[in-house]
Amino acid sequence: MSIKLTQSIKSKVFSALIWAGVAGPSAYVAVELTAPSEGLYLTPYKDPVGLTTICLGHLVKKGEVVKKEYTVDECAIIFAKDFKEHEVLLDKMVKVPYRSPWMKAAFTDFTFNKGISNVSSSTLLRKLNSKDYDGACQELTKWTYGRVNGVMKVLPGLVTRATKQYQYCMGSEPGDYQMRMEQWTK
Repeated sequence: MSIKLTQSIKSKVFSALIWAGVAGPSAYVAVELTAPSEGLYLTPYKDPVGLTTICLGHLVKKGEVVKKEYTVDECAIIFAKDFKEHEVLLDKMVKVPYRSPWMKAAFTDFTFNKGISNVSSSTLLRKLNSKDYDGACQELTKWTYGRVNGVMKVLPGLVTRATKQYQYCMGSEPGDYQMRMEQWTK
């Protein structure tokens, strides 16, 4: 069962992200979009594809020891490491400067959700690396399908996530950005 991400939990996640080297818009997007989209689970569960997952969307790797239960602090650290890892993997594939830190944050969330292998072969990456920034951002809105009972369908949660990714990608700074950053650092 997913646990509600309270301000206290978001502050712990934010602190872990800063510790891992994720800051600014990327930290904001990780706390306000990635973490809530993944959900917080303190016990292992199977994701929609059937893969063992823990905490905030951490896919358990082959040979990784899985505990029966995790603390919020452990989950925050695992998530921060995962988010930073996806950011680094993405940066290795992007051969041009991002248009803005919000664009980088949006693409990092996308990479966290879809995986680096999907990103590496995507039209999104090709457009980004050819500096078709608007086209690359538009590609985010196409990744809204998921398999339900063996059939590909548009999933409302993916539509919501893609819409937010697109807004960030286009440089839309949320009105509560400064306030949230101050809340989490208290």
